[in-house]
Amino acid sequence: LQHYFIQSNLSYTMLKPILFPTLLLCVSSLTPEELALFQPRLVNYTDPNTGMQAVVYGKDNGDGSQTIYTNGIPSHESWLFPQSQNPNPIKESIVEMKIYSEPIMRDTPMRCTPQSYVGIATSGTVIYNWYPAEEGCPDVMDFEELDICEAHPSPSNQYHYHYYSPCVQMPVCGEPSPLYGVAIDGIPIYGPIGEDGVQLTRKDLDECGGRTGSDGRYKYHVTADPPYFMPCFR
Repeated sequence: LQHYFIQSNLSYTMLKPILFPTLLLCVSSLTPEELALFQPRLVNYTDPNTGMQAVVYGKDNGDGSQTIYTNGIPSHESWLFPQSQNPNPIKESIVEMKIYSEPIMRDTPMRCTPQSYVGIATSGTVIYNWYPAEEGCPDVMDFEELDICEAHPSPSNQYHYHYYSPCVQMPVCGEPSPLYGVAIDGIPIYGPIGEDGVQLTRKDLDECGGRTGSDGRYKYHVTADPPYFMPCFR
């Protein structure tokens, strides 16, 4: 069985297969309420880097799949790029990601995550893993220059997060975090505070940065300690 997602970036469309060697169980992807959370953070905000406004939405396609769309324009404040330590300008970077409404988990995690995005936040900005572009630097937090929303543009001009951004959601002590985004395998990504109101660390999660909640639903969580987002896919 193969799981496909579609990435459309500017002038090209690519269909990428992800192989599932053995089926384990099914999990729910995004509810209608969660799909509705994919929207610009600031209404009618024009990004000063591009002079454009963000287009972000999630929808159910009615055929067992869901689509998350973003044009890659920051939907909240950001720095003006290039910066002294980042020569890359921000440009439109369209992503149209199609996922199963009921993602199928693997019995063996896929540990090879892409060097580009691994998910999309509800703000419309894509999520990268914690590895910086430069060799020999184990953690992007210790090396690369990030803006007020903990993001910056890549060499391909794609604006992205590497770890938790307060511009996506602000944590509230004692309250479970809402949806933060969705991974490219269709599994939801939630914030750092668990359903019991206690902040999660990597020790509370499995090797891919997720766990099953009291409702029986498997979710990834972003944490304050590395590797922040999921280092593999379930």
